[in-house]
Amino acid sequence: MIFKKYFMVILLISTILSAQTAPDFFKDTPVRHGLSGCFTNPAAMQSDQSSGALYSYNLENSQGELRHPFSPASFQYHTFTAAGFKKMKNQTLFSGSFSYRQNFDGNRLYMQNSSLNGMIPVYMADSSSGDWHLNGIQWTVDIMRPLTHKVSGGISVFYMVDEQYKQIFPKPGVKRSGYLVNSGLFYATPALRLSGTLGLFEFKEEMSTVKYSLEQHLNPVFMLFRGYEDPIVYRGMTSYERLQTRQGLSLTVGASFNLFPDSPFYMETMGEWSRGEAIDGGTNNIPQGNWLTRRVHSRFSWVMGETNLLSPLFQLDNHYVENEAEHPDFTVTLFRSNENVLNGFTGLSLQLSEKNSIAAGLAAELVQAWREDAFHGIGLKDNSMMLGPSLSFSLIPPVPFEADIYFKFLTETHGSSQIKISPYRDDISISQITRDEFWAMTAGNTYIESGAEIRLTKIRQTCLTMTVSYRWLAEKNNNGKINADRDLLSLSLTIIPYRK
Repeated sequence: MIFKKYFMVILLISTILSAQTAPDFFKDTPVRHGLSGCFTNPAAMQSDQSSGALYSYNLENSQGELRHPFSPASFQYHTFTAAGFKKMKNQTLFSGSFSYRQNFDGNRLYMQNSSLNGMIPVYMADSSSGDWHLNGIQWTVDIMRPLTHKVSGGISVFYMVDEQYKQIFPKPGVKRSGYLVNSGLFYATPALRLSGTLGLFEFKEEMSTVKYSLEQHLNPVFMLFRGYEDPIVYRGMTSYERLQTRQGLSLTVGASFNLFPDSPFYMETMGEWSRGEAIDGGTNNIPQGNWLTRRVHSRFSWVMGETNLLSPLFQLDNHYVENEAEHPDFTVTLFRSNENVLNGFTGLSLQLSEKNSIAAGLAAELVQAWREDAFHGIGLKDNSMMLGPSLSFSLIPPVPFEADIYFKFLTETHGSSQIKISPYRDDISISQITRDEFWAMTAGNTYIESGAEIRLTKIRQTCLTMTVSYRWLAEKNNNGKINADRDLLSLSLTIIPYRK
């Protein structure tokens, strides 16, 4: 029953989408392939079956006016995955997957970078706004091997490559590749589980623009953003290239045990350090800036009396990110930022029957963010808190059908934000891009999320699972009128051939 209640809490604590750094891109990719494991550690993989397979399709679709100025107005992401695992006689577990991805970004302004750089404003851009199409593939391989009857070791390798192109002039192209290698140890007894993982990763992004012969009458305009203000503008150039890289390592530790009898406690904390760099190509390489990122992500959950009729539930999810970028031409800081996002849930789980339960309680989100364009003397500050109810149902009727349904509604109860300007800028106005950046950073005071996971078990020797969720984020004024909103629909369909 512990895993069912833990899953319900995970549903209730699901967080608002935010911009992804390169490590986020890797870590958010599914690598478990239908296996079970309570930690993000390949050594913690386990399965009661000797072999298995999984086939899935994932869709993410979003649109709306509530967005970062360089984010797409809409996007649609498709992922097709085939995966499987095999357990050997010595209990060594091999697992692997292959995925094909197809992404469509609609009406993305200027920026050629595929993501927001973790909110570090070092961007390559041109003067057009248009659609982007991406095609890519990715592989994962995981191995778990028992070392003793209590300790196991594991290694996980992830590799991806893709390319994307803007559909209008000057038709820049972006090629990306990257890898993530995780190795870990896992200790397990009936009373205690301990996990430790070390990860190394590298991410490369090559941006290039070539002036096509059929469009010689057009002149591309390139813009190099180093901060929010005053981009460097190049006109009359026929092509431009940029290579952006990021390398880093992460260390993750976790534990699971009973704080009190029948009261399981779970925690996992990841610390990450990475360095990014942007260099423009040509006859001579031209540095465009480098940055350091430090990130800590912690998750905690606690179920008190998980077999009781009524059980208190607690969970915290904390994500802290700190960045600092250096100017390529001067020994000064170009940009610095820190962001702390805390999501929490507290409530009660009511056991209706052996397999059916309801969880209800209060969810909260606290955001503290500071972004400073140090070179241009501009600081953006935001503090906000959102509170609201959460409700979850777990239903397993006496038929080959299971369902988990949840709902969450948050509204802002407290918030303050401001733009701070250095004294030497008193007579200089702030650009519209800076104002749009500040608005996107502070907007969004109403949030609704609902979703369900439906499982059809052993239908014609096959297990079918559908997971769907809908999220809606809006910025309302004091009169309740919606100034801007954004929605996100996520859908996942999974087929698991049944094995006796």
